[in-house]
Amino acid sequence: MRHPNIIPLIGNHEYMGLTCLRFLMKEITEDSLPKLDMNIYEKLLNWQYNGCTTTLDEFRKLDMESRQEIITYIEDFTLYEELTVKDRDYILVHAGLGNFDPERELADYDIHELVWERPDYNKAYFDDIYVVTGHTPTQLIPENDRPGYIFRKNHHIAIDCGACFFGGRLGAICLDTDEEFYSTANTRE
Repeated sequence: MRHPNIIPLIGNHEYMGLTCLRFLMKEITEDSLPKLDMNIYEKLLNWQYNGCTTTLDEFRKLDMESRQEIITYIEDFTLYEELTVKDRDYILVHAGLGNFDPERELADYDIHELVWERPDYNKAYFDDIYVVTGHTPTQLIPENDRPGYIFRKNHHIAIDCGACFFGGRLGAICLDTDEEFYSTANTRE
């Protein structure tokens, strides 16, 4: 939030969290509880299933103004970013371009297609554009012979190196130099 040179992309966890955090900003009383919309209840359960505990615990420690600042910040996340670095074009997106069609404009993809749908790494979407994605840990890409490292194939660059897995790590790529960077392996059990 304090680094203006960072352009955050919304992912599935931020998307799930945003809906739930907005709801949790409201006062929950004995009167409002029976009126709880089952849709929001299901969203809360889904977010919990997907690991919200640490985020929620930290969020609850904040004052109301700080909580609102975080919600406003997340609301400004972009769905994708198009950029050119050293004459190479990139699309940065959290998950992929679900239901990909080369004739389709990026603005026509819905949020589900951008934050949940995994790319088809066996298919080059573009001849001259690289699609950089997270969301799919490289350990789960069947044709990847280097699980836990950045995966490149058919103009796809997958950078989720499975930090949530034992032996996983955070991965990053510098588009200026094409260098890869990694945290140490996650040795949690």
